[in-house]
Amino acid sequence: MYIKKFFIASVALGIFGGSLSLSMTANASNWHSNTPTSIRGTWKKSKKAGSGKYSFKYNYIVRITSHSFAAQGLGDPYYISNVKYKKIGHYSYMFSGKEFYSRKWQHIKVIATKHTIKFKIVSPKSMAMSKYSETAYR
Repeated sequence: MYIKKFFIASVALGIFGGSLSLSMTANASNWHSNTPTSIRGTWKKSKKAGSGKYSFKYNYIVRITSHSFAAQGLGDPYYISNVKYKKIGHYSYMFSGKEFYSRKWQHIKVIATKHTIKFKIVSPKSMAMSKYSETAYR
């Protein structure tokens, strides 16, 4: 009698405990501190501006360190610090950090393969880009 009750109780506990463990799922889209090590470094593309005798070359540069993301072409640089990221797809990441000039949190979407990178400002809406930036190379 005692063995029968013990067996029924252990089976019931095993089923109930098993259902609890199945309902807990891991959230793989958590925000991680710093930047992914696979895309850190300097990415650049040589471009030409102007026309005729007033034409000149300049470098479009994207630099990613462990705590910052910077992009600069002809105009003012775009720089965010205190970067966190989450992976949102194959080769694509969402970065979040404080923009240098406004000190407001911004989100940018980065697509980086082994040799190319491009990005797009997603929020705030006032700075959102409709297209991706130029593609830069390692």
